[in-house]
Amino acid sequence: MLVVAVLLATDAATGRIEVYLGDWPARLGIALMVDRLSALMLLVGLLLAAACLLHACAGWDRRAPHFHAFFQFQLMGLNGAFLTGDMFNLFVFFEVLLIASYGLMLSGGRGERMRAGLHYVAFNVTASALFLIALGLLYGLLGTLNMAEMAVRVAQAPVQDLTISRPQPGCCWWCSAPRPRCCRCTSGCLRPTPMHRRRWRHCSR
Repeated sequence: MLVVAVLLATDAATGRIEVYLGDWPARLGIALMVDRLSALMLLVGLLLAAACLLHACAGWDRRAPHFHAFFQFQLMGLNGAFLTGDMFNLFVFFEVLLIASYGLMLSGGRGERMRAGLHYVAFNVTASALFLIALGLLYGLLGTLNMAEMAVRVAQAPVQDLTISRPQPGCCWWCSAPRPRCCRCTSGCLRPTPMHRRRWRHCSR
């Protein structure tokens, strides 16, 4: 796998590589895309995985049944997340690596480790549910979850839909107090933050 990652990084240096898996109609198959960043992340991930596997083979892998199967599934989900070109497939690959991590954490564990592992599972299931809800909202708004198409459709989205289709830069959007005119915040924030108040005082002098 390291050899494949090196070859992908070499080929991606000259341009983006796109692969469509399966003889499915458009948008139903799995689209994989490799550019220089994803190829670099893939290579770094495999190097770290190789180091972790060598360390585990010193005896730690015997403490958890099916350690190597879980490890390979987690690596598959991680590599898929780096290579996918579709948001729903990104969610699927996240779930694959998370389920494998549940097995690695809970397998052979007891006591405090089991309690911490159950907390980890509960938090990640909640986060996965929120991720899936967000994907549903984005699909309802944009009509696609392909990342390349989403970039185009977000730029063409109506103004009233921009709040949900674009991330907001760190200002409060749920408040109703008027903001100062001198604040050049472009996020639609309606309540002055402490930084806005300092600017307001500065402008009123």
